[in-house]
Amino acid sequence: MLICFSCCSFLSAFDLSRIRTCSVSSLIVLAISPCCLFVSLSDDYLPASCSPSTGASRPATERLCSASYQQRSAAGNRYLDLRSLSLGAVTWPDQYGPAERDEAYKSFSLSGWAGRSGHDAPMIALDALLGAGSDWEELMSRAGFHGGDSDSTAVIACCCWGLLYGMDGVPQCNYCNLEYRDRLESVAQKLYTLSH
Repeated sequence: MLICFSCCSFLSAFDLSRIRTCSVSSLIVLAISPCCLFVSLSDDYLPASCSPSTGASRPATERLCSASYQQRSAAGNRYLDLRSLSLGAVTWPDQYGPAERDEAYKSFSLSGWAGRSGHDAPMIALDALLGAGSDWEELMSRAGFHGGDSDSTAVIACCCWGLLYGMDGVPQCNYCNLEYRDRLESVAQKLYTLSH
């Protein structure tokens, strides 16, 4: 079934009223949009008591889901504070090379495996996007080359890049032989037409 589980997980992790700059809140929306549209999960990936098919009692389901929400919310708010996004300007540590980013990305995760969940993968992608600016190679370095589930974080970051910059800065060899390119471009054109 197509659901917005990752999107909702990520969005619920942030108190969006704390973000004071339009561009940063826009990036958060961009970061969760790919998750909303394309994350397809089966019931196997959801906690058993959150699945309607288990017949679990409502109080047990509410307790588990509430605890999960509180954990995600705390992690999201820690990220906002870490980057000073509540104040409007992004702040970075003096040293933030690959080793430091790996440690930071692990700290965003719920289990120590960076990019593994729907809550931290978009957060890592956002961190990479904010840090890279309009530099494609830097985006790939930050989102695609870390010790966690980097293919997931890179996909989300690349979707956001495309929304912000299109193909600007992306080497042609990264997309010239893309499988299903015609289909993807057709769907993109239809979505664009529907939105205008």
